[in-house]
This record gives sequence, C-alpha cells and structure tokens, in this order.
Amino acid sequence: MDRFWRTALAGIVAGLGLFGCTGQTTTGAWYGPLPLKDAKECRIRIFENRTFDFSCQQDRWLGAGQVTVSDSKFVFKCLAISEKGKVRKTDLPKLEIGFVGNGNVLTVEFPDGTQHKWERAYRPPPQPTF
Repeated sequence: MDRFWRTALAGIVAGLGLFGCTGQTTTGAWYGPLPLKDAKECRIRIFENRTFDFSCQQDRWLGAGQVTVSDSKFVFKCLAISEKGKVRKTDLPKLEIGFVGNGNVLTVEFPDGTQHKWERAYRPPPQPTF
C-alpha cells in the first residue's frame, strides 16, 4: 500500500509540473511594442514590487510607474514619462493591455484591438560609443 501512495504522489507532482500549477509570472524584461505613437521597439521591465519602466527606440519614449497584473491584463499607470526628451507633467497615460500566453512569449492586445508579441529575454545594454 505504501508503494501505491508514493506512486500516486509522484504522479500528481509530475502532472502539476507538466501542466503548470504555478501560473504565468510576468516579472522581467519584455521586448515588443507599446500603444504609444511610434513605440514599436520597447523594453518593458516589470518588477516584483509592482512597478515598471520602459524605453523605446533609443529613448524616444521613457516612462515608469505602477503596474497591476491580473490573470489576463496589465494596467500600467505612468507616474513619469518623456517623449523625445520632453517630460510630460500632465496627461500621463494609463495603458490597459490584455495578454495571453505562458513562458517567455505573450500575445498582447492593445486597446484598439490590435495584437502583438512580447518576448521575455535577456539582452545586454548597448555599449556607449565614443
């Protein structure tokens, strides 16, 4: 009987590992577009303390703030943002982005209904040129 329970327990643990009981983790550096004008190549970093920052196209856009993550939606509330080096003090965007996926690839849906891919990966920062 003891062998049966060990086998059953091992089967349950293996099943949870294969089919995922842990859910999607969204922390890390994601690469893809954002629903801002000409923000096609962005690095979006989501931190465990529910904050985020992003930069797009060689700092055309820079931003930071707080993020809320649900099962299928990000809500990015920008607390600081700049476009082409000009800091915005008013009209700070709140970006609501739906997502589906697991692992290191997400399909994100912008408020206008368009779908895009975000990929989580490590990319070293660019080296300064002199």
